[in-house]
Amino acid sequence: MKKRTIALLIVFVLVIGIPMQSLAMYNYSNPGDRENIVYYKGAYDPVANPQKSLDSLFTTDTISVDGIMDAAYNNAPSSQIENTKELNNLQYAQTPSANRTKGVLRSVWDGSVLYLCVEVTDENPIIAATPPANNGVMTSKPAVPTDRDSVVFAFDLWNDKVVYETDTSAVFTIDSSGNLTYFSSSNIPSLGSVHADPTHPEYTNRIISYAASQTPTGYTVELALQIEGTELKNGTTFGVDVQICNVENLDARTVQEPKCRRLG
Repeated sequence: MKKRTIALLIVFVLVIGIPMQSLAMYNYSNPGDRENIVYYKGAYDPVANPQKSLDSLFTTDTISVDGIMDAAYNNAPSSQIENTKELNNLQYAQTPSANRTKGVLRSVWDGSVLYLCVEVTDENPIIAATPPANNGVMTSKPAVPTDRDSVVFAFDLWNDKVVYETDTSAVFTIDSSGNLTYFSSSNIPSLGSVHADPTHPEYTNRIISYAASQTPTGYTVELALQIEGTELKNGTTFGVDVQICNVENLDARTVQEPKCRRLG
C-alpha cells in the first residue's frame, strides 16, 4: 500500500507575543483589490528556534486517545523536543537544579482526524490530583498551569504563517493529568483559544479528545484534532507547535511550531 503522510513543519519557538513588522504598504485607494496583500513578518530567529519537518503517517487503525501510545505510532516518524528556553531566570522554578525535560513527538492521521502523541521524559513529573482551577479557563497569558507539568499545542492549519492573534489564538494546553487549559477573554472574546474556548466567535470545536498518563520515565500526552473541512489532504503541509512546560524547572520549554506536517 502506498504510504500517505501529512507533514508537520515544526519549529522550536517560545509561545509569547511576537512583534510584527510590516513588509508592504497597502494602497487603500482601491478598496476590494485582492491583488495587493499586506504581509507581516514576526521577529523570528531561526538559530534560536530551529524548524523541523515531521510526517504524520496515515493509518486505518482505531486510535484510542487514552494517553497510552497505540501500536499505529510505532512506524510513524518521530521528532525530538529538546530545544530549551529559559524563562524568567528560573525565578518561579520549584527546583532550578532539576534535570531538563525533553520529549518525542509522533503523529498519525486517518483522513478526518489528526492524532498527536508526546512522550515526555521527566525525572520528577508534577502531576496534580485535582482539576485545574476554573475548569481550565485562564484569563492571563500564557495559559499554562503553574502547579503541574503540561504540554502546549498550537496549530497553523492553513500554513499561512501569520504570527498575530489569528494564529496565537489556536493555542491550548493539556496538562500531565490530562486536563485542558486555555486562554479566554471576556473583554475581547476573539483573543481566546479558537480551538478550545467555546466563547470565541470563531470557535472551531475541533478538539475531539485528549488524555495523559504517567510512565516510568515521565508522562505521555495524546490529542485528537478534527481536520476535516480544513482542505488538508495527502501531501499537505501545515504548522504545529508543541511545547513542554516543566514547573519544577522552568527552563524546559521546548516547542514545535508551524512548520510542516505532511499528510501522507
